[in-house]
Amino acid sequence: MKTSLTSHRIKILGLAALAFSSAGLFAQNMPETSSTTGTDRNSSTTNTDRNSSTTNTDRNMSSSEKTSRFDRRFIEKASKSGHEEVVISQIAVDRTANSEVKSFARQMVDDHENANKELRDLALKKGVALPVEKRDSSDMKKWSDKKSSDFDKDYIKDQVDMHEDAIDLYEKAAKKADDPEVSAFANKILPTLRAHYEHAKQLEKSLK
Repeated sequence: MKTSLTSHRIKILGLAALAFSSAGLFAQNMPETSSTTGTDRNSSTTNTDRNSSTTNTDRNMSSSEKTSRFDRRFIEKASKSGHEEVVISQIAVDRTANSEVKSFARQMVDDHENANKELRDLALKKGVALPVEKRDSSDMKKWSDKKSSDFDKDYIKDQVDMHEDAIDLYEKAAKKADDPEVSAFANKILPTLRAHYEHAKQLEKSLK
């Protein structure tokens, strides 16, 4: 009877040892889930970033392809004109001794800088690459070297002419632009350009 119980206990202990050993082997062979998951997450994030970058590039390319030649030319010409306005008027602020001309020149700088910023934002949205704005050294020299006695009259006459051209450019864009946003921008800026023109004409008369 004792021999039978002892044999039974040995079998139970043997089975327990075998089960423990199998559990250890199973744990060793289990895949490292957390590490793999982390790698998958990093891979997923990288792919998301790439997809986001690709999407932004595609949007710019799509906008550029949709922008008509007329709208593109308007944005480019308006940018050049607006930049010249700021450069020349900044020189006028420094050079003129006439308080009315100085006040007008300051207004030109402020108004055209604001319009130029809106135009740059529009160009970016429509995929139109604008040239880097830089001061034309020959143009700066022309106005910097001009005689003081002639400066005010020449500056105001130039402003009358420049605003006539700008109004013509913006009126055409307001009527003929293919993109509603380009047309809306032109319509928004036109009243300011017309006010500048009228102001310049008044100053031109007073300087004669």
